[in-house]
Amino acid sequence: MHGDLYCFICFLFGIDFVFSLFFLFKTNIKVPGHHEHGPFYLVKGLLKAADKYPWKESKGNKIELYLSLLPTLNAYTQRALPYTISNVQSNDILFGGNVRYIAAVNDMITTVVESIMEQLGALGKLAKGNSTMEKRMRELVIEFINVLVATTEVAEHVSLVQKLFKLCAGSEHSSFYMKTVQHIRMRSTETEVEATRRGGQAALRQRDALVDIISVIPMGRKKKP
Repeated sequence: MHGDLYCFICFLFGIDFVFSLFFLFKTNIKVPGHHEHGPFYLVKGLLKAADKYPWKESKGNKIELYLSLLPTLNAYTQRALPYTISNVQSNDILFGGNVRYIAAVNDMITTVVESIMEQLGALGKLAKGNSTMEKRMRELVIEFINVLVATTEVAEHVSLVQKLFKLCAGSEHSSFYMKTVQHIRMRSTETEVEATRRGGQAALRQRDALVDIISVIPMGRKKKP
């Protein structure tokens, strides 16, 4: 059945299969699950379709694809989805608040995170001695940090984010790295009132987690004049 989905995607979007997966991962948040195969039938089908595609590990595109899925999965944990289709019952209506449903979402998030780490490890081995690929890997690591901080319960990923900052050593002077650190530092210095006003208890937990993360971020060496 997932093979049929793979063929359908290819037919629907022509030869640009990669674009189609990115598009579907980012837009299926409002699509309800299957009444027999569960709330994540489409997501699982897309992941299996992605596994059939002959990715080039050196490009890191599959990592980007998985990164694009994390915000969608995190949105599934919300009691109300950010947007819906008129007259269509999305997963927040069908399953929202169900303990087993939330546990299943969290399991999928864990699976995707672990897969991203495995892919980054494989890319790191390929990149040794290749400055272009090493730069690409560090960019993906920084992107991963941003996704975790912005779209997940980052308090559950503190040690992972700390590890990721070590992996992107050498990028301290890149604009992407500096803006990421600047954002984390800004959020970590919020007062309790500011954090709560921004996003309630979730924002407060985020702030406390970022305090732990910022304490181990390498400051980097100053560039020689």
